[in-house]
This record gives sequence, C-alpha cells and structure tokens, in this order.
Amino acid sequence: MKRLLCIGQWVLLCAWIMFLLINRKDIIDYLKPISRIPFSIDMGVLGGAHHYFFMKGFSVPEEWGRWSDGARAEISFIMKTPDASSVTMLISFDAIAGPNHKQMFEFIFNGRLLKTAVYTTPHDHLMALDITELLQETNHLVINISRPTIPRSLDPQSGDTRRLGIGVKRITLVPGSSLNLPEGAP
Repeated sequence: MKRLLCIGQWVLLCAWIMFLLINRKDIIDYLKPISRIPFSIDMGVLGGAHHYFFMKGFSVPEEWGRWSDGARAEISFIMKTPDASSVTMLISFDAIAGPNHKQMFEFIFNGRLLKTAVYTTPHDHLMALDITELLQETNHLVINISRPTIPRSLDPQSGDTRRLGIGVKRITLVPGSSLNLPEGAP
C-alpha cells in the first residue's frame, strides 16, 4: 500500500511537471493588454498597475507610487494596436536628487535609448517619450539609475536601506508625439 501511494505521488508530480512544461507561460501573459489611448494609471498601492504592468527592480507600491530599488528598473506591458497614429508616454515621478546629489536617468524603450536626463531636485518631474516608432505588442521600458541611494546614508535617523532612485507616480499614454512640456511640469 505504501509503495502504491509513493508511485501515485510520483505520477502526480510528473503530471504536474508536464502540465507546466506544456502550458509554459511568462508572467507577462497574465497582464491585461492596454487597448485604448489615452490610458493613464496610478502606480500607487490602489492604482491597479499590477494588472497592466510587470515591474522588475521596483520596491513594493506605496500610497503615492513606487520607488525603484537598485540601478535598473524595468516596466513591461502589452499594447494592442494603438488607436492613434502617434503615441507619447508620460512618466510622472520623483527622484532621489538634490543640489549636492545629482541623479541621472536613462530611459530606454524596446532597446533604444530615448532620453538621458540629470535631476537636481526631488519632486514633480515629468518625462515625455515619443514611443510611436517603437511600439510592439510586448513593450519594455528600462530606466537606468546612475546613483541609487540608501536613504539611511543621507539621514542616519532613517531606517530605510533600499537603494532608491526614481519614484514613479503615474504612467500615461496619450495620442501625439514630441509634446513640448516644460521639464518638471506635473
């Protein structure tokens, strides 16, 4: 009886492994596709970004948004054919930056470096990226952070040991390209 139970468990394990191999899915296969533009989503805890974006290199969501944690942050999403001839991605964010702590970000979309920007103030930045020529069904935004900073190193009273750089608040996709927005516009 014991031997039969052991064989039965082995058969179930093999069947489960085969099921996983046959139905291999990537995490991105579980995301809802973005099907309409304009599209805007809050990156905070109640914003629902996890339904549309797979995020790597980010800390847990907070009420206002989500901090990067390390030198590289990635956001992947699925986009149905956009209902606009051109598309701009707007990223609203904060930065771990100040007059004595310059922070540089590189914004890379689907493998192409679109913008590099240096920040010396911490709050209310807006980056506009023309992604029209680069849109695919599966899209990938990489943000390289030049100086991820542990808050505790700036303020010994802080218990925060994450390596922060960019705090993404909102991502918006709008029709149009090369929007002329002033840097720092909310």
